[in-house]
Formats: sequence, structure tokens, C-alpha cells
Amino acid sequence: MSGIALKFGALAVKTLSKPLANGCKSYAKNNPLLRDYLVAFARRKHDWNFRLEQGLRADGSPRYFAGRLSEDKALAEGADFLGEAIVFGVASGVMVWEYRRSSAKDEAAKEKERRRKAKVKDALETINMSLGDLKDRIALLEGNQAEVNGKLDDVNTLVQAALLNVLEKGK
Repeated sequence: MSGIALKFGALAVKTLSKPLANGCKSYAKNNPLLRDYLVAFARRKHDWNFRLEQGLRADGSPRYFAGRLSEDKALAEGADFLGEAIVFGVASGVMVWEYRRSSAKDEAAKEKERRRKAKVKDALETINMSLGDLKDRIALLEGNQAEVNGKLDDVNTLVQAALLNVLEKGK
């Protein structure tokens, strides 16, 4: 159940990053230093996009000059880019966090399985040692049984000889 709660928490963080991004955009628009950086960045981005589009034209159509963005339009584009970068950064951070959490969970499961296999292996080794001890005992008992059977045969032979002596004397 906690997995679902964590997913909803991650979704909430991603959702809350949008108002945060909007707040950063409005702050950047009103801050003179950030405003200059956003305008310069947006104008460079506009130039790069135009050059890329012109360079990809394979039909040989004429190339045009990319006019300079007005400050208001550049500020709007720069602020939009900043907002999207913040949302992307938060979403990426949540994704990395979820991945690490999932990896840790997988590692914990692998460690648990490794410990279970080690326990099974130890149990099998104990059983094999016990089986070896039992085989040794059986071999010892079989040796003792053979010795006892030999002595019983000797006793049986003596008893039979004694009985024959008694029977011969009684005749």
C-alpha cells in the first residue's frame, strides 16, 4: 500500500512544481538581472533554432534572415523556458528518486533471496554431515554385528558340542 502512496506523493510533487515554476517565471520577469539573462538566452535560442531549420532544408530553397526577437517576446520565451526547465528538473528528480527507491527494493529482495539460499545450503550441508555420521554408525554397527554373529556362531558351535557330549554320555 505504501507504494501507491509514494506514487501519489511523487505525482503531487510534480503537480506542485508547476505553480513553483510560474512563481519563478514572474520573479525572473521582474528581476532586472534575470530579465537580461532570459532575454539574451531567448534570443540565442531563437537564432539557433532558425539556423538549424535553415541548415536542414534539403530542397535548396532560399535562406532568410532571422530577425531579432523583441524584448517582450524574448522575455516571454525565456521565462517559459525557465518554467519548463524547473518542471523538467523536478520531474527528473522524482524519477531518479523513484528509480533509486526501486533499485534499493530490488537489492533488498536479492539480498533476502541470497540469505534464504545460504540457509538452505547450510541446512543441506548439515543434513549431509548427519547422513555421513549415520553411514559411519551403520558401518560400525554392521561391523559389530558381524563380530557378534561370529561370536554367536562360536557359542552355538560350543553349545552343540556340549549337547552332543551330554547326549553321548547319557547313552
